[in-house]
Amino acid sequence: RKQNERCFEVSIRGDELCVILYSDVPHAQEEEHRRLDVKTALALAIDMKRRWLCSDQNATRIRDGKSIVDIGIGMNCGYVVVGNHWRATTDHAIRQQHTAEGYAINLAKRIEGHSRSGTYSKIFVSRSVFTILGIDFQVAFSPVSIQTFKGISQPVPIYEIKSFGHVEDTAFAPSLNPGQVALYEKAVNYNPHELWLILDLAHHHFDAENYPKAERGYRLAL
Repeated sequence: RKQNERCFEVSIRGDELCVILYSDVPHAQEEEHRRLDVKTALALAIDMKRRWLCSDQNATRIRDGKSIVDIGIGMNCGYVVVGNHWRATTDHAIRQQHTAEGYAINLAKRIEGHSRSGTYSKIFVSRSVFTILGIDFQVAFSPVSIQTFKGISQPVPIYEIKSFGHVEDTAFAPSLNPGQVALYEKAVNYNPHELWLILDLAHHHFDAENYPKAERGYRLAL
């Protein structure tokens, strides 16, 4: 990024958190940088899931033996227009805001709205994200039945992360924080239907060479 240009933007609208990661590089380097940017976005999504699981709200529910409150995440990659856009505010005024707009953002919102119906991690990505990652990463995803979204005339192929890491390269799946393991284990006991949670913990035990615990986790997932 050029000096004083933003690398990201975060906004909250109701119960929705929107994160935009900007990338502006020479065309010759675009493919390489896009893959790195997508991996960064996936790492951010995984970190958000883990932090929300270990939030005070969920930690209290886990200690009380209740089911966790989960979140869904939708992700897309594409071109946007950054500049001053007119927006209607809650006080019915019309003001200019310097932000990003475009089809890529609208599609990401549509995907996020559908992500809560996921089977695995509830992290859904568009085909543009899926194809950028390359075949070594694609085995970590499962196709979701093609969806038709409001305002989008053509069906949109989307994919869900099945498991965090354990493909050829685990760069998009940072290691689980050891301080979170005890809470994870309690969460698995009370939420045996949350596949992403079970696999995340099993992968942690596998990486730590605690194979008996890893085996129990993988068998539970099966």
